[in-house]
Amino acid sequence: MRIAEFRQHPLAYVLLLILIASLLTVTILFWQSKVVLRIAFLCFSLGYFIWGVITHQRSSTVTLGIMAEYAGVAVLGGLLLLMLTF
Repeated sequence: MRIAEFRQHPLAYVLLLILIASLLTVTILFWQSKVVLRIAFLCFSLGYFIWGVITHQRSSTVTLGIMAEYAGVAVLGGLLLLMLTF
C-alpha cells in the first residue's frame, strides 16, 4: 500500500483496519469455539471482498479483473483460516 492511496481513501483503510481488528478480537475471545471461528472467518472473507469492490467502485477503478482478484484472495484466505479450525 502506498501512502498516497491511504491519503486518498483514509476512511476505507480505517474500515479495513476495524475489520481486521474485529477478526483478531473474535479469534482471541472465542478461540475454543470452532463454530464461532468459522463464522468469523467467513464473515471476514466476505467483508474483505465487499470492502475491495466498494473501495474500487468509489474511485471508479472497479473492473471484472479486480473483482475476481478480491474474490480469489478472499476465498483462498478464508479457506486457509478455516483450515485452522479442523
